[in-house]
Amino acid sequence: RELVHELEPRQIGWLAVRGSYDFSRLVDYDLTWYGDARRFEVGTLPYHDLAAFCASLELLLDVGLDRIASHVDTLIENAISRLHAAGATVVTPDDPAHRAAILTVRVKNPAQASEQLARAGIVCSLREGAIRLSPHLYSTSDDMERALEVLLPEV
Repeated sequence: RELVHELEPRQIGWLAVRGSYDFSRLVDYDLTWYGDARRFEVGTLPYHDLAAFCASLELLLDVGLDRIASHVDTLIENAISRLHAAGATVVTPDDPAHRAAILTVRVKNPAQASEQLARAGIVCSLREGAIRLSPHLYSTSDDMERALEVLLPEV
């Protein structure tokens, strides 16, 4: 507590200065720090984001993390098998113990494939010349089939 006055905040947050709670003078820009830990406040907490995060976490826990992991593993495993059979360059490790819930594959024209996936309603990421898919709880086998319909001809 005795050092708080000696430390200068690295960033100016609107709640770090005196008068920030007087909403009638928010544009006076008096940059006098509070004398306590509030001087290190850099912004307003995103309460709406925290509420959504908590609801999402509750849903994931209700469904079950093992069940979700199994579902995603099945989607990825099936896709990897089909891509390998077509001769694709799959960047994702073959060994499930060494991969995340991500499928990355190199195709002839990744930019075009990315656009085609978007038109098919599949969200992907174009990363370093490869297509990256991240299936999750809400992804279906039909979603992966639509993705493979775009990717397999591009191998």
